[in-house]
Amino acid sequence: MIFFLRWYAQWHQIQNEKVCQNCEYLKNQIEIERQFNKVLFDKLTTSKIETTPVPEAVAPATPRFIPWRIRKQMLEAEDKVAAQKLREKQIELAQHKPNIIANQVDGVEIAPEDDPDVIALEKEMDLAATNRGDSGGVKFSSGDRNAS
Repeated sequence: MIFFLRWYAQWHQIQNEKVCQNCEYLKNQIEIERQFNKVLFDKLTTSKIETTPVPEAVAPATPRFIPWRIRKQMLEAEDKVAAQKLREKQIELAQHKPNIIANQVDGVEIAPEDDPDVIALEKEMDLAATNRGDSGGVKFSSGDRNAS
């Protein structure tokens, strides 16, 4: 029996020593892959990975066809936002300087005394009124502004 066990051990050892070239090549390839994976794993674990921030507000995908009712609501909403911005801009401008175009400050009409265009216009109006023969009409002179 001991003879049989020794013979089996020798036979098994001989079988293990016989290695074909394909097996040897595959063992080398596996070893190379293991080393490569180890290097990659070391790089991943030791280096800091810089992550790019994900944009928070991603525009939702809109369908190609939008029903008119929904499109109308979208356009109205855009118009309301634009009108609100325009109103805010007008209020901001009104706070910084008076409305010179309408000659009003806080709803009270003003007329600058030194404006040569206004004075020239008033003189033309007075001249036209006297040429027509209006004696009892409204007189357009810079002195009569405060009287009315």
